[in-house]
Amino acid sequence: MHHADRGAGGCCRNVGCEPPRMLLTTDIPKLEVDHMIPKGAAVEAKELRHGLVSQISQLHITGGLRATMGPEGWMLGPLMVEGGTGSLQPLPLHLVRNVVDRLGQRIIGGDNIVLPDDPLPARMWTPIGKTGVVLAAPLMWGSIASAARKAGDNHFARLARHIAFTAQAAGIRLRDASDQYHGQLYQATKESTPVGHRYSNLQAFDLHLAFHSLAAEMGSARDYLAAAFSERLGLSKIDSLSKLAYMKGLKERPDVMDHPILGVMLRASNQSDLDPWLFHLAEYRNKFLHREPLIGSADGAMLELKHCETDSIKVNVVQLNIYDGGDALSIFAEIYERLLILLALAASHAGHSAEPEQVTIAS
Repeated sequence: MHHADRGAGGCCRNVGCEPPRMLLTTDIPKLEVDHMIPKGAAVEAKELRHGLVSQISQLHITGGLRATMGPEGWMLGPLMVEGGTGSLQPLPLHLVRNVVDRLGQRIIGGDNIVLPDDPLPARMWTPIGKTGVVLAAPLMWGSIASAARKAGDNHFARLARHIAFTAQAAGIRLRDASDQYHGQLYQATKESTPVGHRYSNLQAFDLHLAFHSLAAEMGSARDYLAAAFSERLGLSKIDSLSKLAYMKGLKERPDVMDHPILGVMLRASNQSDLDPWLFHLAEYRNKFLHREPLIGSADGAMLELKHCETDSIKVNVVQLNIYDGGDALSIFAEIYERLLILLALAASHAGHSAEPEQVTIAS
C-alpha cells in the first residue's frame, strides 16, 4: 500500500436540458387525523383531505439508466423514441433485474424521493448489491454505536459512529455520481449523440467531484474500522489500515494477522493477494487526493456513449473511462459493495448488538 494512504444532488442540468424526469410521479393523498381511534375500534373509510404528497421511487442502474415505479410496473429508460425520449413500460421488478443483467449493467441502489419538486426534497437512499440484497451495514453500525455507548464502551462507540457516518456518506456520493450519469445520458439521448462519441462538458466536473468524495469516504470508513479493532488488541496508536500494515513486528502478531477482520483487511490491502480490492481502493484514493485529480488526465476526463442490447431491447449507456480503461461508476459500485459486505462481517464481531433499537410504548 502506498505510504500516502495514512489518513483516514441532484441530476445534471445541461444548458437547455429539461429535468431528467421522464418519469411518473405518484401522488399520494396526505391524511388528516381528526382524533385518536381507540384500540380495536372499527375504522370507517372517510374522504381524505389536505392536498397531495408527491413521491418518486427509483432504481439506480449503472450506465445512467433508471427504473421508475409507475402504477403498472417499473419504467426503464431513458430510450430514444420518435420525438424525444421515452422508456420501457411497464415491467415487473423481476423482469427489470433480468433485463438489466442481460444488458451487462447492474442495480446499485434504491432512491425514494419525497416532494421531488421541493427545494429540499427528502431522499432515502438504499444501497443494493448485485444479487438484489439490501446492504444495511451503515444502519448496523449506527445501532452498534448506540449499543456501545449504552454499555459504556465509549471509545468503540465513537469509532462505530464514524464508521456508520462515512459508510452512509459514501453511499450518498455513489448516488450523486449516478445522478450525474443519468443527467448525462438523458441529455445525450435527447440530443441524439452518436454512439462511440467521447466528450466532456462543464457538468462533468460535478461527476469527478462525486468520485473524489466517494473514494475519500470509503477510505475513511476503512481506516475507522481498522482503528476500532486494533484498539481492541491494545494497539491504540493505530488510526488507519496503512499504519497497521506497516507496523513494526506485525508478522509476529498472530492475534492481528489471524484476526477475523484485521486479517481480512490486511490481505485485501496486499497488492500480491489474489483479491486485493482494498489495495485498489487505496490506489484510487491516493491518486485522486495526492497525485492527480480525475479530471487531470485527458482520458479520465472523457465521457463516452456506448450501445447495449439484448433480444429486442436496445439502449445506450454513458461511461466515464478512468485510468485502467474501466467505467468509474461500475468500478466504485463494486468496491462500495465489497466495503459494505466487510462492514457487515465486522458487525458480527463488534461485541455489541447491530439490531435497531426497539421502542416500546406502554399501553
